[in-house]
Amino acid sequence: MTLAANVAAAETLTIAVTNADVAGTALLDINVDDAVTLDSSAAGLSFDGVTDSNFTVTGSGQSLTLAAAGGGAQSVFVTSAGTGVNAVDISATAGGFSIDGANTTSNITLTGDGAGDDLTVGVAGAFDSSLILSSTGTGADALQITASAGGIDIAATGAAAGEDIDITATGSSINLTSTEAIADAIRIYASDAAGGADIDVGTGGFIVDQAGATGGISLDAATSSNYTVTGSGMNLTLASAGGGAQSVILNSAGTGVNAIDLEATAGGFSIDGVISSNLSMNANVASAETLTISATNADGAGTALLDINVDDAITMDSSAAGIAFNAAAASSFATAAGNLTFSSGATVDIDGTTSVTVENWTFN
Repeated sequence: MTLAANVAAAETLTIAVTNADVAGTALLDINVDDAVTLDSSAAGLSFDGVTDSNFTVTGSGQSLTLAAAGGGAQSVFVTSAGTGVNAVDISATAGGFSIDGANTTSNITLTGDGAGDDLTVGVAGAFDSSLILSSTGTGADALQITASAGGIDIAATGAAAGEDIDITATGSSINLTSTEAIADAIRIYASDAAGGADIDVGTGGFIVDQAGATGGISLDAATSSNYTVTGSGMNLTLASAGGGAQSVILNSAGTGVNAIDLEATAGGFSIDGVISSNLSMNANVASAETLTISATNADGAGTALLDINVDDAITMDSSAAGIAFNAAAASSFATAAGNLTFSSGATVDIDGTTSVTVENWTFN
């Protein structure tokens, strides 16, 4: 059946099937033993139906190709005016699928018009399978996940030990930044009672800075803790360097004799101040409490000295008891200039097991 027109107008070959009786139908059935070829050498092809339709290849191992092969600015459009959640349904019932683009920008977009209009990309089935998002781009944002008006949740809710969330930057850095103006704008939280947080760094160190004029840094724990530098010849510095009325405060609510323990196991220690300072014990218990300053040397070949030097006076007062100076060897109590005065509200008692030598004394 051929139309070979030769007029200066569009001519049409129409194959139509109708049934004037509304109780019946009119079908067009085309069956062949080999291929059916529909070609349009200068225009398009249109297949239209008003009820459910299909275009199916049933042969095993046979493919169905929908292609725009001419090149240039052309497209393959798959559209639907349906309103259901599967208005366009691309389903591979027994295999995979691939959507590829080349040499230009591509996108998969859902434009919602109400709450719950979600776009889900998922892998279903409890098997060792993965959802992989990858990029070989070379820019700083080679893989970008952006929520322009909401938040982002990354959760591994059914994972077992070892099935972790890993964020790795090989040859580059990981930056966590928040602009929210609250105390926990960035929060690292191990919620299990036995959970912890482990931060390991190399020679670059670990730096925590609080840049604002208010706020601070707080390290809190409910069990025994430590802050330790283990490198040989390396220092640990706790400093308050801003100036003004500021302090470095070490507090302990412990009740033992070593509630605060400052100990140098192989060297000395130095406590220095440039204005009036004090070393005090303010006890509040119903027993005698003692503040001890001692120097010992466990090596019998050495000695341990206590040296107190001042530019002005040394004052030692006992408001409710006495003061005792005891030594195991020859001792002296002398002034380089001025008087040395011993006074008592009762008796001054000077004893010697052999003799007492008194020179140039004045007795009142």
